[in-house]
Amino acid sequence: MKKIQGNDVICVDIDKNKVDKLNSGQVTIFEPGLEKLFLRNQKEGRLHFTTALAEAIKDAKVIILALPTPPGEDGSADLKYILGVADDLGKIISEYKVIVDKSTVPVGTAEKVHAAILKNAKVPFDVVSNPEFLREGVAVDDFMKPDRVVIGTTSDKAKKFMNDLYAPFVRQGNPIIFMDEKSAELTKYAANSFLATKITFMNEIAQLCERLNADVDMVRRGIGSDERMGRRRACSAWTASRDRCAQSGYGCGNRARTNTRQTDCARVRSIPALLREERPHQDDRRYDRVVTTAHHQ
Repeated sequence: MKKIQGNDVICVDIDKNKVDKLNSGQVTIFEPGLEKLFLRNQKEGRLHFTTALAEAIKDAKVIILALPTPPGEDGSADLKYILGVADDLGKIISEYKVIVDKSTVPVGTAEKVHAAILKNAKVPFDVVSNPEFLREGVAVDDFMKPDRVVIGTTSDKAKKFMNDLYAPFVRQGNPIIFMDEKSAELTKYAANSFLATKITFMNEIAQLCERLNADVDMVRRGIGSDERMGRRRACSAWTASRDRCAQSGYGCGNRARTNTRQTDCARVRSIPALLREERPHQDDRRYDRVVTTAHHQ
C-alpha cells in the first residue's frame, strides 16, 4: 500500500475530522512501525487522504474496500457500508477497475458487491476477495512480509493486476495463492476458527496442568517447538492474559465474533456447526475459571 513498492495511495473516509488529522501528519491508530512509514510516504507525496470518492478513484487501477462490518442483532456481519460504497462506485467508475474486498466478510459477499456495482456500472470491472491475515502489534511486518497472500478471483485480467500489486512483497518466495472468490472468503474464517480452536485446546491443557500440578508454560513450549504447531500459536488463556495472547501473535479479541459469523454462515446453508457453536462457551468457562482462581488466591 506504499509507494516504496511502486504505488500511489489515496485513502477515502467520510469522517472529515479524521481526514484532516491524517493530512496534517497525525496517525489516528497505533501500530508499531506504522508512523515511520506513514510520515515518510506522506512527505514524499505518495500517500493522500480525502473525503471525495469520485476524485480519489478517478485514476486508480485497484480500489480496496477496507470497511467496517459491525455485527447485526443476530451477530452476522452487517454489509451496509461495503454495499453502500459498491453502489456508489457503480455510478462513478468510467474505466475498468479491480475492486478488492479486504474486510472480513461472509462467503458470497463478492457476488453481492459485484451485483451492487453492476446495477449502475457502464464499464467492465472485476471484484476480488483478498482477505488480510494481520496480527495486532506486528501488522506492519505481516503486511510487508506476508506468510502468504490469498486472492480470490476467476478473472485473468484481475489476477494480473493483483499479482503485480503483491509481487514486491513476496520476493522471499512466500506464495500468492489464487483461488475462486468464495474459497478466499472462507479461507479467512477457516484460519480464524482454526487458531481459536488451538487456543481453546491449550485452555483445556492448562486446566489439566493445574489438576496434575504440571507447568502449562513448559508444556506450551514443548509442543510449540513442533513446526506443525508453531510456538506463537500455542497460547493459553488459562495462564496467559488476553494481552499476552496478543503479544504471542494472535489477537483474542475477535474470537466470539468470528465464531458467531461462521456459525451464522453455516446455519444459512443448513450445515452443522457444533464445534463453532460450542467453542465460545468453552472459552467463557475458561475465563470464568481464571477469575475464580485468581479470587481465591
